[in-house]
Amino acid sequence: MKIGIIGAGSMASVLGKRWANNGHLLFFGARDLEKAKAVAQDVGNGATAGSMTEAAEFGEVVLLSVRSEAAIDVLNAAGAPSGTFEGKVLIDCNNPVELENLTLTVGFTTSLAEEIAKASSGLVVKAFNMAQAKVWALDPPIFDGRPMTVFYCGDNEQAKQKVAQLITEMGFEPLDMGALRQARLLEPAGNMVIYLLFNGYSPYTVLNLSKRDDLEQK
Repeated sequence: MKIGIIGAGSMASVLGKRWANNGHLLFFGARDLEKAKAVAQDVGNGATAGSMTEAAEFGEVVLLSVRSEAAIDVLNAAGAPSGTFEGKVLIDCNNPVELENLTLTVGFTTSLAEEIAKASSGLVVKAFNMAQAKVWALDPPIFDGRPMTVFYCGDNEQAKQKVAQLITEMGFEPLDMGALRQARLLEPAGNMVIYLLFNGYSPYTVLNLSKRDDLEQK
């Protein structure tokens, strides 16, 4: 796949590196062009860099990895009003959290993912929002003897299939949570993890799915 990444922080770098190592073509776009170039150079594997609009135009899949409060402004700066994201798979890995008091800034009548979908006209899939960047670098990502579950949701089945492929290639276990409105649940769950991290828990703290199918047979 051709993947555009908007952002040049730790999540953008780690996910980009994993995807590039799996054979995907990467283009990083950020407001700070030099930072985007530095991340692309670190990722290697032919990754390139440029403007946020160029990243959006490059990717059949686009990762939006920015501070939540800047998400809509970034989409607009990347050409959303002109249709740069229309028909693109747009992965939202962000959480609408005020870091000072760790409270959600979007409630249960909407979600950041849904607001991003409105602003971008993209095929938004919520994913990768429930763990710190270091977790996504794990290879293999094993917790308690089993792969970590990655919860994701979206309204377009083909878009979700592409995201599920990226998740699977990284060694994680994808779990489809349904329509994009389910981001109203995934974002508070991500907020729980953030709260724990800011209160001294390991950066490898995750919420993982645990089940006992054998008990159903008794």
